[in-house]
Amino acid sequence: MPYLVTHVWPGATKAQWEETSKAVLPPGASPKGQLFYAAAVVDAGVIVTGLYESKEDCDNFVSDVLMAKLPTIEGGLEGEPQEFTGETLRVETW
Repeated sequence: MPYLVTHVWPGATKAQWEETSKAVLPPGASPKGQLFYAAAVVDAGVIVTGLYESKEDCDNFVSDVLMAKLPTIEGGLEGEPQEFTGETLRVETW
């Protein structure tokens, strides 16, 4: 069942997101099992949403890549994000 994860980094900036993205998402590549990805700067900071084929694929990327590399990325996103996750109830494409 597809699995959704949303991270919110309060107070984060576009520049921090860009540095983090370069470090964890090489150009033209996506994490194993990722079906969809979106990021935006919002009033609260930076919000990122990913849709994965499974919870396992999501957990592997978040723990083994994102959170493992995050502390070492100069100028990147800082700290633990607010995290919202769950199995999807419905996925639409147009």
